[in-house]
Amino acid sequence: MAAAGFALLGVIGGRAGAQAVAPPVADPAAASVAVTVGPGETLWTIARSVAPDEDPRAVIARIVEVNGLTDTGLLAGQELLVPRPRGDR
Repeated sequence: MAAAGFALLGVIGGRAGAQAVAPPVADPAAASVAVTVGPGETLWTIARSVAPDEDPRAVIARIVEVNGLTDTGLLAGQELLVPRPRGDR
């Protein structure tokens, strides 16, 4: 998806012939830690808990991507990979 966005920028920027190359992406799972979902927890509460100084929407997007979630419904006891706190990276 990022490559498509870069390619679109090339077209909008008048460089339709330029081929965009996405920057290398580190393994998101390597920068993650496993957590177990507790009763009543949501992606929002988990995101705020693991990264209180970051925009929860961005953290949720990373959680969804790393875990391959297709919806936001969570079950108590479900294990998720979440971003490591910045100090632990």
